[in-house]
Amino acid sequence: MAVRAGQIYIACNPRQPTHLRVDRIYEGRALVTDPSSLHARYRLRWIKLSSLHETGQTRNGIPRRTGYRLHSQPPQLGQILCLRCCRYVDREQLHETRLGVTEPTCKPCADDIAALVATWTTSNDEEIGYRDDVRDVLTAQGWTENSEGALIKNGALWTEANDCLDSGVVGPGQDYSVAFDSGVPARVITAACEAAATEQAGA
Repeated sequence: MAVRAGQIYIACNPRQPTHLRVDRIYEGRALVTDPSSLHARYRLRWIKLSSLHETGQTRNGIPRRTGYRLHSQPPQLGQILCLRCCRYVDREQLHETRLGVTEPTCKPCADDIAALVATWTTSNDEEIGYRDDVRDVLTAQGWTENSEGALIKNGALWTEANDCLDSGVVGPGQDYSVAFDSGVPARVITAACEAAATEQAGA
């Protein structure tokens, strides 16, 4: 298999879902970056080409536990990288919010996010409470509301979970999530949300 600039690889170890994008190749090594970071140029590192594989299995069919397997080929003209699944998609496949804002998230990933948010929301007809103390602060810090009512910034997502004023934040790429019960102060929640958004922005 030929390793080419623009390809994206994912760690063969399922416990470490790290993505790498090949920036360039030189003398048996590849310069790689974190494709989901808006400041990926600051995370450059060299790895051996022998660590990059076409599949996640050896020639004998044994699952690999080290190295990285091919995840996506280089983009075609006009394609954009989804920051969640780290695959290149056509611009028409990107999610558009109800405000007409196009996000760097493909529609299938947006559907997955909506389904995740739905598991947090109440299933009864009782009046839903809102953490306006949190929502107001995040909105002032540049978070925007998506079509499901959750707030999004740089790939991180925060939403109210139920009528008990519980809430949660999902990190960029859905790598992790943190739940907050109703008794958690707004300053703690907003700090955690900003930390998740800052991680995505590479600040």
